Amino acid sequence: VFQKMKQGFFNHSESNISPIEVINAIDTNIKKLGKKDDKYFAPTISFSHKELQHIIFIATGREDIEDVWELTPTEIVKYNDYLKAYTKKVMDNYALNFNRENKGLKSGYNLVYYAKIEHFRKYKGMDKEVIDGLARNGDYKPGLNSHAHIVVSRKDKSQRLKLKPIVNDRSTQRTIGGNTYQVGFDRMKWINKNEQVFDELFNYNRAPEEKFENQYILKKGSPKDKDAVKRK
Repeated sequence: VFQKMKQGFFNHSESNISPIEVINAIDTNIKKLGKKDDKYFAPTISFSHKELQHIIFIATGREDIEDVWELTPTEIVKYNDYLKAYTKKVMDNYALNFNRENKGLKSGYNLVYYAKIEHFRKYKGMDKEVIDGLARNGDYKPGLNSHAHIVVSRKDKSQRLKLKPIVNDRSTQRTIGGNTYQVGFDRMKWINKNEQVFDELFNYNRAPEEKFENQYILKKGSPKDKDAVKRK
């Protein structure tokens, strides 16, 4: 069972990619990058407990699973397959969010990225449970903790485009030589699109309090906006 838990890297076209291959691919996909330019970015796809339980139900037909160790080896494979399928959708959205389709950036196939599914998280020193003495630094956290780590190159597969998802411009139009195009990466748009794709892919009926848009307002919105969301 433990071997089924351990996953290799994957992308849009390959599975079980070794760490050495990942390092080599990222290190060599750097045409015209400066010494101070980032070579890659490392986003993480996290899920709520309810979302993971729903994916497990879709994969296995079993409800109220609280830990991946409750799954059989066959069920773990199906569960991993769904997580991988969603990760690929997220990377399609990542590519499209740069608004460079006219330059050939149309899907995750045009990216140099590698993803890996992991099912466990560990407590860190600043976690409340560690501070309160209920857990030790390095202990595994209980419950469902599946997530995806991603390493994505700064350059696209053709090495013609520099892709930076942390620029200040969310979606700015620029005109050069009479041609108008958009630059920037709207992270809010990406997150909302990923949420929409999750709900469509897994037929998930998301409650209003689970929606990222509402959670963001409750965390960072004005008092008036927070009140409107609460009343809604």
